[in-house]
Amino acid sequence: MAAPYTTLFRKLNFDIRFDPAITDGSVDWEFRTDRPGTTGALNRVTGSIAFSAAQSNVRRSIDVDDFSGTVRGRQFQLQVSPIAQSRPGTGRVLLYGVSVYAKVLDPHRTNGWQWYRLPVVPTADDWTEIALPIPPTPDDWSEVPLPIPPTADDWSEVPLPIPPTADGWSEVPIPMRSTELQPSWIEIPVDQ
Repeated sequence: MAAPYTTLFRKLNFDIRFDPAITDGSVDWEFRTDRPGTTGALNRVTGSIAFSAAQSNVRRSIDVDDFSGTVRGRQFQLQVSPIAQSRPGTGRVLLYGVSVYAKVLDPHRTNGWQWYRLPVVPTADDWTEIALPIPPTPDDWSEVPLPIPPTADDWSEVPLPIPPTADGWSEVPIPMRSTELQPSWIEIPVDQ
């Protein structure tokens, strides 16, 4: 997703139901923005929501407030990965929606912090599993060695042709201004 102005992000809310067939597990999530991380500003936040059998098959609203720093950007992405502890390699959740608590830094209006619903296609109540056409691994499988020759016993390091840094080195500043909190954006013509 993208916002017209730089946006501050603080927390997420998941409208979710855990799979009743899985007795314990977690939902790992990762929130990323397009802005590089700097001191006091993050561009990537991760977290995990653990659940047990007693919490399965119940639709819940869960707030996660794990944004320990200031997360900002114009474009952002959220990835959700269910993980089943009792059945490794599997994991399912019914995700009804996700909201983000954010503040758009729009110089033309003061709207403050508010919840924005992210465009999540909700899981229908009558969903069904679809089997992938992947044949199972046979019981009599065997490893196939890769054709990589082993490292010789008499190997030696090969130095890279990089001269050492002189003792009297000094930093050279790059002539680049830092991005302002509310930058003035310019339109660049790009072929569509």
